[in-house]
Amino acid sequence: MLPKSGRHLALEPADTLFMPRLTLDGQPLPAPGGPETLGDLLALADARCAEDGRIVTAIRLDGVDEPAFREPQVVARPAAEYAQVDVESGTAAALALSCLAEAGTALHALAEAGRDVAWRLRAGDVLSGNRDLGAITQGMATVLTITGAASLGLGLDLGAFGTAHGSLSGIAERAARELEAIIGSQVAADWTTVADRLERELVPILRSWGDICLHLELGAVSGAEPVG
Repeated sequence: MLPKSGRHLALEPADTLFMPRLTLDGQPLPAPGGPETLGDLLALADARCAEDGRIVTAIRLDGVDEPAFREPQVVARPAAEYAQVDVESGTAAALALSCLAEAGTALHALAEAGRDVAWRLRAGDVLSGNRDLGAITQGMATVLTITGAASLGLGLDLGAFGTAHGSLSGIAERAARELEAIIGSQVAADWTTVADRLERELVPILRSWGDICLHLELGAVSGAEPVG
């Protein structure tokens, strides 16, 4: 569902029989030249938003949210396939804070997954435990990518921002070191140690990491240093 706080542009098609009506808050935006693809229409919206220091943050196609609206297979679609295209805009900072909230939620989910893996390893289910441990590793890498992008979007060094749980970069480094130790035990097939380190070390770190992301999402970033 699109946030209510965004601003809506409206792109009035030159030919309403073959072009969709694009709206963002009901304000018309001319689409000269008869844009042929969703990418053409998105480019027009990008240009208009940039004038006000905003960015396109979401698109709804005939009432259905399209989260992958920047993907090549989406922007290549003919615009005439749709009757209505709604474009949502926002600031880069708002998008970055939203990403941090998602990262925080994902880290708590990874913590729960880590606890489940520990239980399964103790029960002797090494096959599924190994598989899901790999998913946790990938999930941590994804979170690092998200938080790095959020720092750029906010123009702040979030890694150095201190909270009751420590700094973002500090706790990420702790998680990486702990994961490295766990992988070492995994290679040695020491499943008891893998389970113990997961439950007693990595899971609490992931929860704290998630809390930091959620705390930053609530707007406590005023003390962070500017990037660059």
